[in-house]
Amino acid sequence: MVFSSRVVTPDLVVEVAATSEDPRRRLDELLAPHGLTVREGPGGSLVVVPAAVRLRGAVRSRRGLLPLAGVDVRLLRAGDRLVESETTSDADGRFEIGPVPPGPMLLEARRPGFVVEQREILVRGRNRDREIDLVLTEAPVPEDQIDVTPSRVSLLQDSAAPAVALDHDDVLGLPHLGDDIFRALPLIPGVTATDVSAQPRIRGARRDETQVLLDGQELFEAYHLVDFDNALSIVAPATLDRVDLTLGGFPASFGDRAGAVLDMGTRSPSGPAHLRLGVSLLTLQLDGFGGLGADGGGWLVSLRRGSTDLAEKILKTDQPVYWDGFAKLALVPSPRQALRLHGLYAADRLEVVEIGRDGVKRYNNDYDRQYAWAAHQLTLGPRTLVETILSSSTVDQDRRATEIEDNFSFELRDRSDFDVLGVRQTWSHQLADGELEGGAELRRFQSGFDYRGKIDFEDPLAAIRPDGGHADRAFRQRTTSEHLGLHAGLRATVGPVVTLQPGLRFDRYTLTDEALLSPRLGVALRLGEATIGRLAWGRYYQSQRPYERQVGDGATEIFPAERSEHRVLGVEHRFRGPARLHLRVEAYERRTGNPRPRYENLFEGFNTFPELEPDRVLIEPEESLARGVEIFLRGRAGRRVDGWVSYANATTRDRIAGRWVPRQVEEREALSANLRFDLGARTSLDLAWRYHTGWPITPLTAEVLPGSAGEPSEDDPKLEVGEAEVVPVLGPLNSLRLPPYHRLDLRFRRSWVRPSGKRWEVYLDVQNLYGRRNVDGLDIQIEDDGTVRSQREETTGVFPSIGFRWEL
Repeated sequence: MVFSSRVVTPDLVVEVAATSEDPRRRLDELLAPHGLTVREGPGGSLVVVPAAVRLRGAVRSRRGLLPLAGVDVRLLRAGDRLVESETTSDADGRFEIGPVPPGPMLLEARRPGFVVEQREILVRGRNRDREIDLVLTEAPVPEDQIDVTPSRVSLLQDSAAPAVALDHDDVLGLPHLGDDIFRALPLIPGVTATDVSAQPRIRGARRDETQVLLDGQELFEAYHLVDFDNALSIVAPATLDRVDLTLGGFPASFGDRAGAVLDMGTRSPSGPAHLRLGVSLLTLQLDGFGGLGADGGGWLVSLRRGSTDLAEKILKTDQPVYWDGFAKLALVPSPRQALRLHGLYAADRLEVVEIGRDGVKRYNNDYDRQYAWAAHQLTLGPRTLVETILSSSTVDQDRRATEIEDNFSFELRDRSDFDVLGVRQTWSHQLADGELEGGAELRRFQSGFDYRGKIDFEDPLAAIRPDGGHADRAFRQRTTSEHLGLHAGLRATVGPVVTLQPGLRFDRYTLTDEALLSPRLGVALRLGEATIGRLAWGRYYQSQRPYERQVGDGATEIFPAERSEHRVLGVEHRFRGPARLHLRVEAYERRTGNPRPRYENLFEGFNTFPELEPDRVLIEPEESLARGVEIFLRGRAGRRVDGWVSYANATTRDRIAGRWVPRQVEEREALSANLRFDLGARTSLDLAWRYHTGWPITPLTAEVLPGSAGEPSEDDPKLEVGEAEVVPVLGPLNSLRLPPYHRLDLRFRRSWVRPSGKRWEVYLDVQNLYGRRNVDGLDIQIEDDGTVRSQREETTGVFPSIGFRWEL
């Protein structure tokens, strides 16, 4: 028998004699009370080692301390909340879970209708099995057995409601550049984004039609690298605990955006203090969290700094600089109250100075975003919850640029800002068979513009611009407006099959003097033990906020609120069997009756100053229509392989001059697939493949018009003929398509946990594994003889990146 004095220490004393007659079992009886066991070694030897720790206990309700059956008990790593093991409590409320690895862990218990309970567990070296009792508190607003809202995607948490639900491990394993969760969204059916941008387009809607929320606060500007198509989000993924994306048919509690809702929640810190350092080729991140005693309070801090060298290589930029910081303080003044204080700051800088034979280029752009908000929750009795949020938001933009080349020049001075003060209160009351909820919000917008822009193009292509390629614009104005929103809704179960969710919303906009009503209805049908059908209909209004005017294009008018109508029909089914297949099929339609005019660039994928490009045109739709069918199937093959596949067939079109025209982001067909391989020893490999039909683009030709004859005069009696003029001729808008898009990405992850609780993780990302050169636009040149030359704007080839995280 072999052992170490580090394992079998001198303080170990046999207090109870072994009773078994078998020598081997007697040895187990002697070692078990000390958290030790025996492993067979070479040559028939026996090696004494620490036994794997297991947790046993019971789950009870706080009211009456009755045993709770069917409680999901999970063991998670404290740092990244990856699931180590999970089980369910039996009829007596008992559970056993393990083994528990060394280091800090969280024991979590969940059951619909109860507040989630978490307990910090720390295993150091030799430990004995533990007995732990958990007590769950009834929630004022329990999680409903049937989720009525269709088109919902849940990230970073387990959810039994939507088929499209990815937990922490799923999301961390997805290949995504910059470790930005926004960049993982295009793998979801109905979500589109360019390779450069992190800002999604949902079911063909404009980017500004998606509302982004963080802990109940709207983030009016949520992206870094604004000059490069919003390449990264300002939300650090390490701070997030929940991400819900609703692609359509959302309830009346959400308003003033008509496309989709991206609702995120940060983690609730607890337990001992933790510190984590993360380094990738794009960012350097430091974050920490911890509890504030036994009352349930806690703190959370995150700081990120952008890595400009890599951003320069990827985005072909001139050294942008960006950083952000987030802080959260959670306090529990009393058993019925909770107070959360939040602060988020993000900044970007871009400085460029290039002077050479080809011209002069000077850029000096600054962006600052500041959000501060306080949320107070009050429980009124066992069934009513009231939440009040006070918020202040400030966004500043200062762009100064000069560029002079052979065929064009521009000068820009753009100073704009806006401030938003808001108060919002929501309440919810649990009924016997449902929930009654409502709320009110009041926001005051103050925005200012100080814009001066001058452009002068000699490029023939600029003739397609509304201003013909020559403009000198100035606009200076401060605007104050208010938005009042009221909403009420009911969720009620009608018999064993039907759950209804009617709602009504009222919005008042002072800037356009509009008072608007938005009725909405959601229906869920239990079509069997494993099948749920969902229907949703609703009217949605989206105002044009004063800061959303496209002043750089000369558009200073405020248009009335856009009116959209959503229709969604879907079905989910969970198949029995070891594959655990989960299928969701949805059909949707979104019709907008009065879309406002917008300016777009016809050919190039993105530009630092899009309003100053020669391919800038005005789109004036009379009506917009988006329709599609989406299929999502998830399952697993054995214990170590799981994944999903999705397919979407959709059209997104505008009616212009009586003719339906595809939008630039229309993807007639899109297919994505993800496979995750559990390689053991905390090692995983993920492969993600994406395909979609090419984006629409407009055909272009050019005509050479003969020079016009000048009038003879006394000084010059000879009739002269002017120079020939090259005129671009646009074909039908968006009637052609770029080549199909597809690529394969890879992420390899490996982590190590020390007995002290320290944890290391290394990941390797490879974007575009097989080097597909996807086309996202065209660079157009028109020669003097009328020849149109187009050069493809292609994304980079294979791009590997590496990062690591270290947790104390």
